[in-house]
Amino acid sequence: AGCAGNGTGKEEKSCPMTAPCEKKSGAGTDRTEKRDVYLNEDCSNFFFRDFKPEDISEAFVRDYITHYIRGGVKGVLLNPNAMRCSYRTSAEGWNSIWDGCELKPDGKIYFHGKEIDAHYTQWIGNARRFHEKGIDPYAVWLDTLRRNGVEGWISMRMNDCHNVHNPDDPLHNDFWRKNPQFRVIPGGASGLDFSHPEVRQHVLKLVRELFDRYDMDGFELDWMRSPRYFKDGCERENAACLTELMRDVKQIASEAEKKRGHKIKVSVRIPSRPEFASRLGFD
Repeated sequence: AGCAGNGTGKEEKSCPMTAPCEKKSGAGTDRTEKRDVYLNEDCSNFFFRDFKPEDISEAFVRDYITHYIRGGVKGVLLNPNAMRCSYRTSAEGWNSIWDGCELKPDGKIYFHGKEIDAHYTQWIGNARRFHEKGIDPYAVWLDTLRRNGVEGWISMRMNDCHNVHNPDDPLHNDFWRKNPQFRVIPGGASGLDFSHPEVRQHVLKLVRELFDRYDMDGFELDWMRSPRYFKDGCERENAACLTELMRDVKQIASEAEKKRGHKIKVSVRIPSRPEFASRLGFD
């Protein structure tokens, strides 16, 4: 998040964190030199910490993102979802990370009556606390980034597969639970099979909500979270399904541009080698 320096008030020239933080003068004021670096803020990273009661505030949220701004990045890609969302979602079939959870006074959290792994208690509990205070960190971060001349993106995981081996895990959303027939391995431990129109419509419901909810500079479809998208051997014959979905997303982005009055970029995260991407169904 930054460089502590050597304690003398001067930056160490050998420290790799100093280069993006060098100041350049321009128009009479100092500015941070921005480089062509985009940083992805994971959907749970911010919430995995011990917050003091006074930290559940908009000021704390703004301060958190300024570390990246001072680092000189060109843009920050904010990821609000895995299979569930870290904000209060209203998209059908999707869930907020705390849905179905009961927070006990001792800090323990129960999901459908069963105590959950302590690893998740910070994420679930803190995301819910910010919601109860009426604070949406993603909206605050987008506003802060724009005020500071840094691109603010939303990055959506397209097929998150965390813990699919455990059907009772609290990370799974209602659609995945209730529709085992739409998985790559029907009824098994896998993500969703995008050859099914119902799956693509499920995904587009969250895409539409994200564009309606957030005033973003760009939207990334993170297809690396997570392949596979089709049954083995069926990738090429179903590639048109992903192309069709991309066209739908571009149309949603175009409508949002008219509403917001500014350009909204659309990006994809896919394998770097075209032949490997093709084998996964990306045309």
